[in-house]
Amino acid sequence: MNKLGRKNFNGWILVKKRLHYTKTLRTFNTGEIWWCAVGENVGSEICGKGRTFARPVVIVRNANRSRSG
Repeated sequence: MNKLGRKNFNGWILVKKRLHYTKTLRTFNTGEIWWCAVGENVGSEICGKGRTFARPVVIVRNANRSRSG
């Protein structure tokens, strides 16, 4: 949220586009803690903070078959 208490969806879209077109693949393992861009969410979900919309995330399991983990 910005200083006026409004969500910054336009800022998140710019960050999301940059992340989407970055072709770097990351490897991760269950139990690790990573800083991840979780975005500006609709509703009452916890949003990311700062310019990168990031928060610490615990890797519970790999749900994507194309990545290692």
